[in-house]
Amino acid sequence: MPVFDPLTLSVFAFPCPNPRCGKNFHKSLIDLVMENTVSCDFCGSKVNVAEHYGKPELEEFLVKNGYRKFHLGKFK
Repeated sequence: MPVFDPLTLSVFAFPCPNPRCGKNFHKSLIDLVMENTVSCDFCGSKVNVAEHYGKPELEEFLVKNGYRKFHLGKFK
């Protein structure tokens, strides 16, 4: 049975800001901490991560998944 690292699972939901698309898409924690914006998987529209998730939510996710002594860096 394969073992999955929670950091790579696309579990953070985002609504697409493009009214023509309007779909929901998901990104992984790695996607969120690497860039300030993420792109819709369907149309490519950009979404600002900080408008949906802050450092406390991401830290909570890490703690719930057994990570300790981590540093997420500076968030806007």
